[in-house]
Amino acid sequence: MLDQILSPIASVTTDGEPVYRTIAERDPAAAVIIPPLSTAVPSDNTETAPTQRDRHLQTIQARGRLGWQRMVNYGRRSLGEVAIMRYKTLIGRRLHARTLSKQKA
Repeated sequence: MLDQILSPIASVTTDGEPVYRTIAERDPAAAVIIPPLSTAVPSDNTETAPTQRDRHLQTIQARGRLGWQRMVNYGRRSLGEVAIMRYKTLIGRRLHARTLSKQKA
């Protein structure tokens, strides 16, 4: 799926070490902004070579989940996600244009 994206990846929003690894291989500069699950555990190489996910877990342990959200600007992303959800709830999953000329992209 990542091969379909030709431009650099700015951020990703899903959890799991395989996701972090795949994104890092594709674009090492990408910031993976994923709230780790409350049951998430650090990887085995946390002490020697921590991954982004390990650093997120360390930050959550030190500052708390809200501190981590402030640090990575997760609240701003959340506001955008909620706005889109409201929009889809009101209008539906697709737009309904009244005239043919408005239906074209």
